Amino acid sequence: MVVPIFRPGRSADDPAVPVLGPGRPVVVPGVPAPTGTAVPVKPVRVPDSGGIALEPDQKRALLAAVGDHRLAAAAALLFLQGWRVSEVLGLAWDDVDVSEATAWIGWQLQRVNGGLVRRQTKTSASDAPLPLPGICIRALEHRRQVEARWRAVAPDWRESGRVFTSRPG
Repeated sequence: MVVPIFRPGRSADDPAVPVLGPGRPVVVPGVPAPTGTAVPVKPVRVPDSGGIALEPDQKRALLAAVGDHRLAAAAALLFLQGWRVSEVLGLAWDDVDVSEATAWIGWQLQRVNGGLVRRQTKTSASDAPLPLPGICIRALEHRRQVEARWRAVAPDWRESGRVFTSRPG
């Protein structure tokens, strides 16, 4: 019988118990697992997507197809810059510097318990300013104009500060 158990505090010099690191599960044959310990779990197998990426001419065609759509800037950030969807949706206007053509990925939008939560990114390295090509800057400026038109006609506009919002903000 092989059961994972916790053996915290053991040193790597102890030949009786293999140590994988502090508080890490260790498999010891024939020893029953104490209550409340980890149970062996088969790892989830994620199928290989084949790594298909768009060629530059395909990216240009995609961006031409979205044209002046209200989410054209999102498509540019996703397909040209390689941002994650959560990073694009968490982007705030305060994180964009059009004059410097940069943006900061410091936030992400996640769905939690049926609602949307804006959370900080996991690492401080994610907070570095990223250069934006002209096509992204133009798309973001267009997005700001679209939002201004919505704000002008929406009596129930809810200011969120985010770049990508629903019609009421």
